[in-house]
This record gives sequence, structure tokens and C-alpha cells, in this order.
Amino acid sequence: MTRYQIIFFILFTFSNSIIQLQSEHLKNNNCPHLFKTLSDCTCVQTNTIDCSYSTTITHLPRSWTSTNHNLTLFTQSILRFDLLHTPSITSIKTNDFQGLYNLRDLSIINTGLITIQPHAFRHLHRLHELRIELNRNLIELKSFALSDIEYVHRISLKSNSIRVIHTEVFRNTHFVDILDLSDNPLEIIESYAFNGLKSVGTLILCLLPTCPIKQIDSFAFFWISYM
Repeated sequence: MTRYQIIFFILFTFSNSIIQLQSEHLKNNNCPHLFKTLSDCTCVQTNTIDCSYSTTITHLPRSWTSTNHNLTLFTQSILRFDLLHTPSITSIKTNDFQGLYNLRDLSIINTGLITIQPHAFRHLHRLHELRIELNRNLIELKSFALSDIEYVHRISLKSNSIRVIHTEVFRNTHFVDILDLSDNPLEIIESYAFNGLKSVGTLILCLLPTCPIKQIDSFAFFWISYM
């Protein structure tokens, strides 16, 4: 083998190694292929699903549970889920997060979110912080949308376009340190809107001098208690 052949062989081997490493890196960037809806998301950081700036994700996986042991280990390892700047997300459906039982931090920020269906977050028993912010198409909180959430440090619903809080939005949501609804054009709080919301440390509806609330129905804060 001549000197030039040796050099070429070394360069070829080195190039192949780089391509292989890049391929492996891209593979590691992707979330499990069985979750086809997450094809535009990344799972690079340990315990995190990041769908920020995705333009293709329109909904979450129909189910996070699986008979596949490795897939179950993956879902149970997830502590953080980011849906940031994703205009294609318009709805959070009932039980959308069932299977992510150890999730601690969930952010849904600056998306195309229009509606949160009843009981969307009820399986997140270890949730520490829920941020639903800057979703300009979210104009109302429907009944049971934020029900069955327990022992959460902070629920932030600030800077959306929420005008109406319907009855029993927070049914069976207990032990919340901070519930922040500030910077919304909030006008109507229906009867029993906060019914079932127990043990709240701080409730922020609006920040003075701007407070656009026009109507608070009877018993809107029925059963609410403060820590």
C-alpha cells in the first residue's frame, strides 16, 4: 500500500466514523419512533421531551402506555415536557398525559391552544409546576379543565386571553401554593368556578390598576379554602 493509499484509507475511515457519530447523535435526538406524533420533538436531555418550535405536532400520542418494557421505562422517566411556540397545537384533550406519571414540570406556552378538555391533567399526581401562558386563542376555561390536580406548587395561567371561567373548572384540585390568572382580559367568573379548589396559598386573579372583571356570580368561590 502506497503512502497516498494509506492517507486515503485513514481519511475514509475517519470520515465514516464522523458520519456514524452524527447518525447516532441524530438517532439520540429523536423520541421513541413508536410515538409518531413526536417526530418533530427531541428527547436529548435526560428526562425531558422538548417539542418547542415544532410546526408539525398537532396532538399528543393517543396513549403513553405500552407493553414494550423499554417504552414504559421511557415514559416513566419523563420529568419535564415543553410545548413552547407550537402554533399547530390547538387542543389539550382528556387524558392526554396519562402514562407520564412522574411528570414534574409541564409548559404549554405561546401555542395555538384554543381549548382544554375536561380532566386533561388528572393523571399527573407528581406535578410540581404547570404553566399555560401566552396562548392568545385561549379565551375560556371550560368545566373540569383543570380538575384533579393535587399537591402542585404553581399553576400559572397568566397572559392568555381568558375572558370566562366556567363552573367547576378546578374541581378536586387540592393543595396549590400559587394559582396565577393575571394579565388576562378576565370578565366573568361563573358560580362555583372554584368549587373544589382546596388549600390555596396565593390566588391571583388580576393585578391592579388593571382589573377588567365585570361579573362574579354567586358562590364563585364556594368551598375554596386558603392555607
